[in-house]
Amino acid sequence: MVNKTIIFSAVVVVLALGAAVYFLYYAPEGKLSDNPPPDLKVLDEKKEEKESDKESGPGILAKDGFSINLPEGWEETANPPGRALALVVKGNEEIANEKAEKLGFASYFSVSSDSLETYTFEEYIEEIKTRLVQSIVNIDFVKEEKGEIDGKKALFVECESTQKEVDFKTLLAFINEADETIWAISFNTLEDKWPEYRDLFYQTAESFKLQ
Repeated sequence: MVNKTIIFSAVVVVLALGAAVYFLYYAPEGKLSDNPPPDLKVLDEKKEEKESDKESGPGILAKDGFSINLPEGWEETANPPGRALALVVKGNEEIANEKAEKLGFASYFSVSSDSLETYTFEEYIEEIKTRLVQSIVNIDFVKEEKGEIDGKKALFVECESTQKEVDFKTLLAFINEADETIWAISFNTLEDKWPEYRDLFYQTAESFKLQ
């Protein structure tokens, strides 16, 4: 029987919330922790110069353990907040929503991973969803679809949330690596930009490869 009191130690679910973003993760000591929400546009402007990974190439972001397509016009930020392994932001994005503009929001996606330990892939995702509902009042899971990414079992979850009177849309892609590790890719944008980015988000998620 799975011990539901165990708290996840590393996975990061990044959702649009408050002043641009809110980083939600579960600390080893079992306490819900969060980082102050940064302004993604400021992060992008202050991006530090760093040596590229040897495996990286045009249109590909290669990190320790994984690679994923880097869409044209999207840029990796240095030193991703929280426990995210990578944070990628849409550069020079035009935001028509004045309230979202004041929040400093820019569309982005993040990649993270965690050990499943005593949880199954499905149980882990359900626990993540439960925690999100408890933390974010106005969040709805509007679509779930099973799939495959890099030959591994995957689940796509579309979410809608309203924060600071701004409507957001999120795609969460979960990948099961050999029943031992779960990977999470979180794509976040404004609801009115969802038609523009939906296919791109799914295509980018499906480009994810384990190294």
